[in-house]
Amino acid sequence: AIRRSELAGRAGLVDALAYANARAALLAKEAERIALRQQIAEQRVALQTLLGIAPDATSSGHQEP
Repeated sequence: AIRRSELAGRAGLVDALAYANARAALLAKEAERIALRQQIAEQRVALQTLLGIAPDATSSGHQEP
C-alpha cells in the first residue's frame, strides 16, 4: 500500500499531506510491531526462567513473518 502511495505521490495523484499521513501511520504500525516482538521476547525469557529452561538461539524470537 505504501509503495502505491509513493508512486501516486510521484505522479501527482495524491497530495503531500495524504502521503505524509499514510507514511506516518505505517511507521507507527511498524514501531508497534517492534514493541510487541520485544514484549514477546521478554515474556519468553521470563517463562523459561520460571520453568528452569535455559534459553537457546532457537527461542530468541527472531522469526520473521
